[in-house]
Amino acid sequence: MGGGNLIFSSNQQIFLKTEKYVDVSRYFFDNILLYDLAVFVDNEKSICHMDKDLFMIIKSHLNNYYIEILTIIESLNKNLITENNIIDFINKDANLRKQYMAVFDYEIEIIKQNAPHIVESWEFYNKFKENKQ
Repeated sequence: MGGGNLIFSSNQQIFLKTEKYVDVSRYFFDNILLYDLAVFVDNEKSICHMDKDLFMIIKSHLNNYYIEILTIIESLNKNLITENNIIDFINKDANLRKQYMAVFDYEIEIIKQNAPHIVESWEFYNKFKENKQ
């Protein structure tokens, strides 16, 4: 059997497309992987001709690794600070809100004068402005 490179990565990795790697996730996983993850190999025939025991070991390791990745991503998403969290934090402190409002007013004055439609399209700036406590 010839060797090959096996890579577990995101579909977004540019090098995978430029180096002619092939997505072989279907061999190792029953379902489509979340978060655009995939398994790539530079020689698909190496998967087809792989020793069955070796294949099962690799499949098991990849599945365990995938479960760990999902656990980490879920934890990160749970603790993620969002734009709304930041707006709420600033709005709880009147002095901090006043400081940010002064900076925003100064920085975007020219944009407001020349292209107010742009400022109107800024979702979180407008939400921040609306939340007066």
